[in-house]
Amino acid sequence: EDYQIAIARAPVCPAARADLWFANDESGSVSPTEFEDALDFLYQISDGFVYDNDTGMKAGIIGWTDLVNSAEIVIPITESFGDSGDLGLFGASNISLNNNTQGIRKLYQVKQNTSAGTRLDRATNYLADLITAGNGSRPNIPKVAVMLTDANSTFINNGNEGGSFAWIGEANALRNTGAEIVLILIDEAKTAYDSDPISKFIIDNVVGTNGRVITVPNYAQAADSTQSYIETASQAICDLS
Repeated sequence: EDYQIAIARAPVCPAARADLWFANDESGSVSPTEFEDALDFLYQISDGFVYDNDTGMKAGIIGWTDLVNSAEIVIPITESFGDSGDLGLFGASNISLNNNTQGIRKLYQVKQNTSAGTRLDRATNYLADLITAGNGSRPNIPKVAVMLTDANSTFINNGNEGGSFAWIGEANALRNTGAEIVLILIDEAKTAYDSDPISKFIIDNVVGTNGRVITVPNYAQAADSTQSYIETASQAICDLS
C-alpha cells in the first residue's frame, strides 16, 4: 500500500521553484530503525516536487551530528535529487532503483557520520556556509532549509551544547542568506516544544517570523504515508517557495 501511494503521488505544488536544503539528524539518539524511517519520510517528501534547473525545484541534503562542519554533503543542490526512476521505501522493503547514479534513494541509504553527538548550532551554521558557497544553488531563487531533529530540551536550551542563543544566532545567519527555515521536531524535540516554554521560545526564534515548526510524535509516524506529516512538511515547503 505504501509503495502504491508513493508511486501514485501527484506533485504537491508543480509550479514551485526553490532551492531546498535538507539537514537530517544522524545523532546517537536516532536508532537504525528510526534512521530508515527518517529516510522514508524524506524520500516521500522528495516525490512531491518537480525538479528542473530552469523551472522547478533543486535540492540537496546533509546528515549532521556535532562536528564543526557537522556533516559531509550527501547530495549538493541538484535537479536530480528526486530521481523519478527510483521508487519505494525501506519500511515496505520495496525500494527499486534505476541504473544511473542520481537521486536521494541511491545516494543516501546509510549514515554519513560516526559521531553520536548533537550540535544544532553547527548544523545550522553549516547550511549557511553551503548556501553562501553556492553548491549548485541558483541566484534570485527562494531558499528553504528543512531540518529534522529529535534533540531534547538539554540540547535545545543549553548554549554550551549548541542550543539557546548560540542556535538562534546561527539561525539568524542562515536566514540572512535568504533561506527560510522549516523545523521538523520529532519525538523528544516535539516533547520539548510542546511542554517546555524555554524550548518553545528558542525554537520560535530559530524559525523566525516566516518559518514553520512541524511536530511529529515519532519517526515511524513521520514515515507513515497514511498520516498527515509528509503532506504537512511538503505544504510548508510549497508555502515558503
